[in-house]
Amino acid sequence: MQSGDLRLLTKVEQMAWIQTVRPYHLYGLRVENEDPVLLWSGIPGSQDLSPESFGRRQIREQGRYANYRVLANASSQSHGFEPFDVEHWSMDALFDYWTISGDAWAQEELRQLGESLRGLLRPTGFYTSEGLPGRAEGWCMQGFVQAFLATEQLRFRDAALDRAHDIIDRDRTRTGPHRSLSINGTDPRTLWPGSHEFYMPWQHGAVLQGCLAAWKFFGDPLLLTICEDVSRTVEYGWVHNVIDPQFGLVVDGLRYYVPLTHEGQPVVPSVFDVSHGVTFGDEPLGGAHTFLISGLLLLHQASQDPATRARALEYGELLLQAPLSDDDRWNKWFFTVPAPWNN
Repeated sequence: MQSGDLRLLTKVEQMAWIQTVRPYHLYGLRVENEDPVLLWSGIPGSQDLSPESFGRRQIREQGRYANYRVLANASSQSHGFEPFDVEHWSMDALFDYWTISGDAWAQEELRQLGESLRGLLRPTGFYTSEGLPGRAEGWCMQGFVQAFLATEQLRFRDAALDRAHDIIDRDRTRTGPHRSLSINGTDPRTLWPGSHEFYMPWQHGAVLQGCLAAWKFFGDPLLLTICEDVSRTVEYGWVHNVIDPQFGLVVDGLRYYVPLTHEGQPVVPSVFDVSHGVTFGDEPLGGAHTFLISGLLLLHQASQDPATRARALEYGELLLQAPLSDDDRWNKWFFTVPAPWNN
């Protein structure tokens, strides 16, 4: 739109229309809270996983093109047409296309994806009726907001608010120093010994994006409270003045994994620093940590709590490190950075 180049409009149109060939497309879908369905990976799997399949299980198992359709599973054999992953849910390209075109098909597809979200984040009876990792809750919350804005159907707003109150708020860490949305169990990727629990601060960038959007358009103060706690989540995982064998002196950095317990006992974040080093990810202030920048700076503007505003500003600016260039503005993690930091 800014460039006036029709080729870019054509490109986003093509990106949106590819939605129609993804294997979970369910035109006319409507999912109620009591329906016995779990739309995990889009196409309902086994009878045990989802008793109701809307006819898709039979098509996949008995259809004329079964040998081809096996390639339309959520696997490396999918030719890129994978169903949405709950931790990487994104309707952004489709929402952008609808926003600039008003295309009726795109609006219906956003409605259908809103219903898919209702069929994925179930209120009771399925795995997703428990709290999910932070990026799953955040990106799916953003999806509910986009479905609501495109359709103005209150069922998507209500699903988002029910999720926030009945699932997220119930299962998140509401007290203590770290306030993380979700806690992970023992994982060999941490390289830590024995049983342990930890959280990942960078995943909360999605929490900020999704819950700040929901707070803006739905007005529920709980959504802002959840975001304000993210500033504590970041602060608890922050590192000052450590020597790292790869990066040398790290004046400021953020842990990729933050330990919480070891062998069932609470531990401080630095418990494995001497024996295993600090796990920064790609960079102490870069890589996945950049997911937090926009959300923290937006939180600084949105919150009325002075301590939250100060934390969000401090860590948001430290992660930003330098004014954004023109090229940076095309990066999806930077294009919602508020105007005062867009130099």
